[in-house]
Order: sequence, then C-alpha cells, then structure tokens
Amino acid sequence: MASALPFDVHVLVLEWVYRQSQCQEVDYRRLAASTWTPVAQRLLFRRLRKVFRPETVRYFIDITTNNPALRTYVHSLSIYVRRGQKGIVQVADLLAMLSCFPQALQLLIDCSDKLTADELAQLMSLNLSIKTLRGVTTSCMFYQLAQAWAETLRYVLITDGLPETVLRDILTPETFSLHGIEFYHLSHPSPVEWLIPSGRGTLREVELHTYTSLELEALVARAPRITSLTCDPNLPSPHALAPLKELEELIIRGLPDESLKLPQSLRHVGFHAWSYVGPTQIQLDHILAALTSLPHLSLVTATRGIYQWALKEMSDRCAKMGVDFVVHQNPDSFPTASGRT
Repeated sequence: MASALPFDVHVLVLEWVYRQSQCQEVDYRRLAASTWTPVAQRLLFRRLRKVFRPETVRYFIDITTNNPALRTYVHSLSIYVRRGQKGIVQVADLLAMLSCFPQALQLLIDCSDKLTADELAQLMSLNLSIKTLRGVTTSCMFYQLAQAWAETLRYVLITDGLPETVLRDILTPETFSLHGIEFYHLSHPSPVEWLIPSGRGTLREVELHTYTSLELEALVARAPRITSLTCDPNLPSPHALAPLKELEELIIRGLPDESLKLPQSLRHVGFHAWSYVGPTQIQLDHILAALTSLPHLSLVTATRGIYQWALKEMSDRCAKMGVDFVVHQNPDSFPTASGRT
C-alpha cells in the first residue's frame, strides 16, 4: 500500500523515521527491498551517521556493492575511529569506507589519533570529493585533514570553543579561500578578526551557533560578501545585517522578537525550529513585515515548530506576493543554497 501514497507523504514518514532513529536502527537491507525504496534511498542513504563499528562499515560496503546505485545517494559520512580499540572502526575501515563512497561531499571525523605518513598518503591517493570537513575538539585527525585538504575544502566546522592557538594551526593562510565556515561556541577573544582579513577573502556561507553580538558585528564588517547566513533570531539591532548587500539566503533558527530590516538582495528566507516555538502575534507581524519588504524574494521556508495558524498566514502572504512557501517537519530537510546540509 505504501506505493499508493503521495510522494510528499512518503517523505514526511521517512523524515520522521530518520529523525527518530538517527539512522542507527534502520534496517537498510529490508528497506532497500521494500516498496518504499524510491523515496527511502534518497533520504536515508543521504547521511550514513555515527559509523563506529567495523561490522557497520562492512555492512554498508556489502549493501552498496550488491546495488551500486545506492552509492550515488550518499552525501555525508560520520565516522568514529579509535586506533587499537577492539570493536571500534580502525583506520583501515575508514579508508575502505571512503574508497567505497568517493562521491561523498561531507565528512565528520572523530579520531584522537593522527594518520601515519603512509596512511595519509593512501588517503590522499583516493579520488575523493570531500568539500565539507567537520570535527570535534579532541579529533587530531580533523586538524590533520583540514591542513592536508586546505586547497580543496570549501567548508570547515569549528566547534567547542577551540583555543585561538589551535585555530591558527588549523586555519593556515590557504584556508582564507574557504567558501563557507561554521562556528560553534566562538572562543574569546573572537577569531573573526584574524581569520577573515577585512574586506578580502572568498567567504560566502556562514553558519553561527552560540555567539555574541560583537562577534556577529565583526563578521558582517569583515565579510560583507556573504551570500548565505544561518544565525539566531535576535540580532544586535534591526539593521545588523544591512552591510551584507549580496546576501541571498538567510536562515533564522527561531522567531524574531524585534522588527527586522533585512537586505534587499534576499531571495530565500527560512524560519527553522526543532520544537514548537509559537509565534506570538507580534512575532508573526515582524516576520510578515520583513518578508513584504523584500523585492527579490522567491522562497520562504519554515518548519512545523511554527504553529499551524501562523503557517497559514505566512502561506497566504507568500501566495499574494507570488513567493513559494515550503514547510517541512525537520529543519535538516532543507539544503542551503549550495546544497550543503
């Protein structure tokens, strides 16, 4: 009966499965043989999350060897490596996984050990497509790969308030050519001033988590050519983003309490929240006023964390403006302008 359901119903059901299971309990073999296959493959094989057991590596390699088409759906790999620790992915497993999915664009690596010279040479010999590298504070391999791939990476995730001395080691001058960067818990003093030479560089996409008003203001001043920004809803001032004359995409994680004076260049504005957050009528008025003021707006996205009555008002306003309005259950369902999720 599943095949008789509309496509968007398939997607909503599978998004719920994806979010609840975090892809750890999904039986991929059974899924690939079911009537859900056309939709499930696109969604559930997109991210292979939290791979930390050698048998999981072999499992995915086996499945995709028998059905090579599945490999084309894999976009993101998340791998936990512990050298010499029984039952945990080893470097050889990591290399096997990467060689199996060379088209993957994103790698999240958690490994406290560095690659040996031979292992690094073997990894560098693979024809990989990795453009986004993510890591955690204790991941020595993350630092190593960030330096090795400095010329080809487009996005780097900096997390957990890394000390400035460590950041300077990772983000060598070559990485000033990065297209995008994602900050979690910016340390003090902020690395923005030395990371982004004022008015120069190629930084276009930025995602911020846990930051101060001063750090956002410094970023906007030093990287005025940003085209995609993800940030929290309450800005230092209504005009805080005014210098971003080329901003085309703005993703706000939540709902604004104050009025917003958004750049006229915006084409996509998103209000994305995990949990039910409202809005109040005042918040909704701020949203509608901001959207109405954008002459080039073509897309508004929202999540079901926004109450149904408010979604309807947003939808009606977008319809009057001739703007597409898309709602999803899960904020992760929305790619950025570049396709990065």
